[in-house]
Amino acid sequence: MKKVNIYPIISKSQKPHILQWVGLIVITFFFLGFLGLAIADVSWASFNITAIFYMIVLNVTLHAMFFKKIYYLSADKIVIADYKNEYISELPVNEIEKWNYYSNEREDCLVVSGRYASIVIDKYKYKNFEEILAFFTNSSLSRDNNLKSSEVKNEVTQEVSIYAFYLSLSIAFILNFMFWIITHSKSGSTEIQHFQGHIQTIETFSKSSSVRVHLTEYSSFSFRLDADAVKKYSLTNKAELIGKPVRIGIFKSDYDWKVNNKTIRMLDLNTTPYLDAVSFEFTKNDLYLN
Repeated sequence: MKKVNIYPIISKSQKPHILQWVGLIVITFFFLGFLGLAIADVSWASFNITAIFYMIVLNVTLHAMFFKKIYYLSADKIVIADYKNEYISELPVNEIEKWNYYSNEREDCLVVSGRYASIVIDKYKYKNFEEILAFFTNSSLSRDNNLKSSEVKNEVTQEVSIYAFYLSLSIAFILNFMFWIITHSKSGSTEIQHFQGHIQTIETFSKSSSVRVHLTEYSSFSFRLDADAVKKYSLTNKAELIGKPVRIGIFKSDYDWKVNNKTIRMLDLNTTPYLDAVSFEFTKNDLYLN
């Protein structure tokens, strides 16, 4: 690809702001938390959906921090190059129809609308933004105070960096390998373990038809019952069921994985892990605990 020439005004990119670094770290920990939940639930689908969203956010964030376009402004044209100083496109000055600079709660940018192409320059990305703005302020180009970035068409963009693509691919591979390594140790046994106790609380959710039953005798975890069980045993009548004796069956492998496994307890952000119930019944006699 051809290299651009030197022009009177050259944009100078800002170094990443400390708040951008903080934001990237916070976002990373946020997504790591969700990845941990997916591992605890042994949900490969949830794990990869979360990973894909993180890759998208990571790419956008890294491009905003490091992969800034370079602008070369002269009397007859504006040349746009990518962060490696390789030519992307150019906008002849005589094709610029209008421009505007504005600042609000969401944006602080310069918008240049051309006949066939447009550019949007964010103030916070460039050290010499005032010099770039002065180029338009001192020109005879028409300013439209109502022009916003959302209104421009054919904005000049740079292609996604091949480095960012390979970075995302590598991270995705490492994450999936990590998922397989951790979840591979989970037993596939269908042995059922029963717990008997008294209902302490029944937790319901507005966006889910399932409930979580907490037993007085087992405060360190709860039992999740699906919609069919909720309907069959009228578990929505919470006030009437508090204190009732029940016997709940779960897969022993789930108990060993979610309750006894210290690594999974650390990854599971829920203070009280839940186990999927495979059987449920009310008991009439006094309880014996096993």
